[in-house]
Amino acid sequence: MPIDESSIRGQILRLKDFRRWSNKTELNFLPQLMEGEEIVKALTSVLYKERKWLMVLTDRKVIFLYRKIIDGFQETIPLSEIVSVSCETSFMFARLILQTDEKEMNLDSILKKDAQIIKELLSDLLIKQ
Repeated sequence: MPIDESSIRGQILRLKDFRRWSNKTELNFLPQLMEGEEIVKALTSVLYKERKWLMVLTDRKVIFLYRKIIDGFQETIPLSEIVSVSCETSFMFARLILQTDEKEMNLDSILKKDAQIIKELLSDLLIKQ
């Protein structure tokens, strides 16, 4: 059962460590991609496939959303498919590297602070599976 939009917005408002994502074109699609009791753990913008995406980490999956007026893309990766996560940092930005059984995903241009927090959260979620 999908989650209601007000619940997602409340979860996002409670994320103290992350910048507010105000682009409604992406946020409006989250209820369709999340399930009833799913919890948003983190969100940030990432450079992926040569575009800026909204990356949402939940307690069950990683969601990538890229939406514009005409086109839009989404990709969802269940945590059970992620084998490892690593983080490479530079002065201000970082790269997250997600490894699944099938591919390696390089997520660039992430604020260093966000990348480090997401890496720790994701590592903890993977251990608990």
